[in-house]
Amino acid sequence: MSEESAGDGRRIATVAVAGVRNPSETPEPLGDGDRDGPPRPNGWRAECGARTRNGGKCRRPPLAGRTRCRLHGGATPSGIASPHFKNGARSRYLKHLPREMVRGYKAALADPDLTALDAELALLTARIGQLLERLSQAPAPPWGKAVEALNDVLTAEAADKDDKLAELARIVRTGADAARSQEATGDALRELIAERTRTAAAEWKRKHDLNAFLPKAQAVALMFMVRQAVVEEVKDRKTLQRINDRLTVLLGGPLGTPDGPPPALLEDGPGEARADE
Repeated sequence: MSEESAGDGRRIATVAVAGVRNPSETPEPLGDGDRDGPPRPNGWRAECGARTRNGGKCRRPPLAGRTRCRLHGGATPSGIASPHFKNGARSRYLKHLPREMVRGYKAALADPDLTALDAELALLTARIGQLLERLSQAPAPPWGKAVEALNDVLTAEAADKDDKLAELARIVRTGADAARSQEATGDALRELIAERTRTAAAEWKRKHDLNAFLPKAQAVALMFMVRQAVVEEVKDRKTLQRINDRLTVLLGGPLGTPDGPPPALLEDGPGEARADE
C-alpha cells in the first residue's frame, strides 16, 4: 500500500492487488473517451460528493454502478443484498397488532384469493337476511292502543284519571321504543345494502379485469392450435416457412407447445423430403 496526493492537499491510499492498482479503491483517472461528459476538476468523470468532516465534498470517484465511494457507503450492499431489504414479510402493521391477531394476519397475507370479494358478499347478504328477519319479527308500535288509552283518559272520572294517564304514558313509551328500533334496523339495512352494492360492483370489475387478460398458458395453447391448423391446411413448404418466420418474429422466439419443446412448422414426416433437397 502506498500514498498519493488526492489533489486537494489530502493523502489517499493506493491498494495494490497482485502488483496492479485496485480500481475499486482508487481507480485510475478516466480518459477522454471512457465516459460521456466533461471530466471533473480532479480528473475523474464523476465524484462521490458526500459531505466530509471539514464540511467539503468528497472528490473520490464512486464505485462502479454506485453514487458513493468506498469510504462513504459505496461498498454497502444494496437491493436484495441489503440486510434492510423489505420484501413484505414484515408489514408495517404487524408490529402494532395484538398477539392473538398475528397468526390470522399472516394467513391472510398468504391467501391467494385475498383480493376476492365473494366471501364478503356472502357475509353481507347473510347479515341483510338476518336484519330483515329481525324486522319482520319485531312488534309494531302500539299506536292503536295509545289512541284507546287517550280516549280512556278523556272520559275517565277524576279518581281514575291518574291511573289512565300512567297507562297512556306506558303505551306511548313502548311505541316510541319500537319505532326507534325499527328505524335503527332500517338504517342498518340501508347501509348494508349500499355496501353490498359497492362490493358487488368491485367484485364484478375485478373479475372483468381478470377475464380481460389471457393467461400465458392459454395464450400458448391457442397459438399452438393455430400452428396445428396452419400445418394441416397449408401444404406449400415455402409458405409454411414464411409463416414460421413471421410467427417467430412476432412472438420473439419459436412457439412452444403446452407439453413439450418448441416445434417447427416445417417437420419432415415419414417419406417426406425437405424442399431444398
